[in-house]
Amino acid sequence: MNRLYTFRGYILAALAILLLSIPGVGFPSRQTLDQSTSSVTYFMLWVPFILSETLFLLSVLLRIQARRSIGEHTRGSTHDADQLVTWGVYSKIRHPLYLSNTGIGISFALFHLGFSWETILFTAVLVMFEIVLSRLEDRYLETRFQDLWRNWKSATPAFVPYKSRGSRSGSANDNSSTPRSFIQSFKADKSTWIWLCFFIVLLVLRKIL
Repeated sequence: MNRLYTFRGYILAALAILLLSIPGVGFPSRQTLDQSTSSVTYFMLWVPFILSETLFLLSVLLRIQARRSIGEHTRGSTHDADQLVTWGVYSKIRHPLYLSNTGIGISFALFHLGFSWETILFTAVLVMFEIVLSRLEDRYLETRFQDLWRNWKSATPAFVPYKSRGSRSGSANDNSSTPRSFIQSFKADKSTWIWLCFFIVLLVLRKIL
């Protein structure tokens, strides 16, 4: 098993700690700005925060949608899959969880650092890391499911959804699993939400203290 996949959780934790260690931008305040600052300029200072919150919400919703389709996804050091999931959001993109992780990470960087070269660098590192992880997963799934995965790949993009073309060999499995409800999917990922809430608290404290 590739060490990068084995220690993916530790790597993400290290990136989170690195993000916290970088001095961030404070919340815009009328009291700390020049009196001549216009309302438009003041609003623009809030744009990174608005974008970060929007991206975070969309990424969380994507994660929940992915959890509606899959079972207990791998959290350990090895890949494991009883079946190839090609229904639900997985009929549109192959790696919704990695895309969700990327979106959440970028939203944290925007929230903490705003529009800065540090945000760009952090985003580049995170995107490359998640792409490598997705390639490792693709390699495992191709070995595990062979032609079934290859046909699904040919009709389903990795991250950016578009109108599918070609055959959908995975359609034979499309009804093999009853989707969880939204609430069930949310509860199934409770450990993730706990860690995210903990990190959000740390980010906010880092900005105001």
